[in-house]
Amino acid sequence: MTRAASTLLFMLAATLVNLLLTGGFFFGLLFIYGLTLGRFLRLGSSAYVIFAAFIAAIVLSILVYNAILKLLRKRFDLEKRLGLR
Repeated sequence: MTRAASTLLFMLAATLVNLLLTGGFFFGLLFIYGLTLGRFLRLGSSAYVIFAAFIAAIVLSILVYNAILKLLRKRFDLEKRLGLR
């Protein structure tokens, strides 16, 4: 596989993982809210909760994505495998 093809494949896989992480965190946070605070707080609109869950999901997915990428770089030497070094 050429350098460009392997880099493209890696970027597509990384993007898919990042989207799945973000979606998982978003729905997970909304589920946790529904089980805990949602029963006690009576808000007129759930837009604030959805917005906060969305921002928190993005932040959490960035942190987890970076940790996974560091682990993969260290374990599999991705720069060498993708031809970046």
